[in-house]
Amino acid sequence: MNWAQLMKHKHGFTDGVPTSMEDDLKAHGVQTLHGTAVFTGPTEVEVSGVGYHAPKILIATGATPAPLDFHSHEHVIDSTAFLNLEDLPPRVLFVGGGFVSFEFAHIAARAGSRPIIIDRGSRPLKSFDPDLVDLLIQRGTQAGVDVQSGTSITGMEAVPAGYQVHLEQQGVATMIEVDLVVHGAGRVPDLSRLDLEAGGVAYGPRGIDVTADLQSITNSAVYAAGDAADTQGMPLTPVAVMEAKVAASNILKSGDAVPDYGATPTAVFTIPELARVGALEDEARSRGMDIDVR
Repeated sequence: MNWAQLMKHKHGFTDGVPTSMEDDLKAHGVQTLHGTAVFTGPTEVEVSGVGYHAPKILIATGATPAPLDFHSHEHVIDSTAFLNLEDLPPRVLFVGGGFVSFEFAHIAARAGSRPIIIDRGSRPLKSFDPDLVDLLIQRGTQAGVDVQSGTSITGMEAVPAGYQVHLEQQGVATMIEVDLVVHGAGRVPDLSRLDLEAGGVAYGPRGIDVTADLQSITNSAVYAAGDAADTQGMPLTPVAVMEAKVAASNILKSGDAVPDYGATPTAVFTIPELARVGALEDEARSRGMDIDVR
């Protein structure tokens, strides 16, 4: 796989999306504003110094990479920067054992890089069947993806050849040299710039506190959907779309519809893909179900 050609191909799909999406919104009578939104009251928001009032407000700001706690973490790039690299270096380290690290590592391996995934947990991809995760790790190993579980990054430093990354596994300290370190260690709700306190909107580490119908528990004028809301849904695009539709319906119709998360499919787009829908084996057993696995 040629990385430069792959990125050129990607840009052919993505570059025109923001403009076409905004043009479509305008064609449907939706006013679009560019700037940082800040609450100034329960139903008031200021955008780039201009105030706006609305009887109903939907917060759908998504997520941002979770803060990293090791020394010199400012050298780590995020997924957006990774997908804008003109050239892929030969040694790439991915922090975290989730979707982003596995998907990007499988791409990097096919593009000639030697990717390493560092996961502090005992098992990566925790929301998937462990037997299938083991098979995926085996397949990744054959392709050149090195997964190191139960390993923590204690620090990193820039050197002329790239970066020295210091690791700790079962109390043993080691060091490896890589050319690039990529953040794949999860995301958190992107709420810090909104001044939710001024709007009387309660929130926590998992997002805005909402009722089952996605309404703020402390400000009835505010709704939240997607990664910005603390719900039972997984952090997936189809879940965010479903929640947005439910929230919009409740706002427009003063309704109380609730999202149904009962059978949300999800996939890790590795090679091969790893997918699930419904309950995992251990989840089913914990609910007292009598199951037979074959």
